[in-house]
Amino acid sequence: MSTVGIRALKQNASEVVARAAKGETIEITDRGRPVAKIVPLRTSKYQEMVESGQITPPSLPFQTFVEERDRLFSELAAQGIPTGNTSGLSMEQILEELKEERL
Repeated sequence: MSTVGIRALKQNASEVVARAAKGETIEITDRGRPVAKIVPLRTSKYQEMVESGQITPPSLPFQTFVEERDRLFSELAAQGIPTGNTSGLSMEQILEELKEERL
């Protein structure tokens, strides 16, 4: 949640409302003290769960995560360290084997 002072809200009301319309919750402060919130009319279940503390949003954008993961996997592969599924089996085959082991 971002914070906007009353003066900034007066000067940038359209921008602040547009941000709220895109799903952002904005806290309004008066001399640094929270006095109100501007919230989107419809919040997604995801946003409700984030705000209630049930889930934590990711710390990185998904694309950044994928790039970092790929970079790390490349470094490991260059060192000869296997990454991921090296069995050659599909996920479906692995799950089937696990199911058979339980029987």
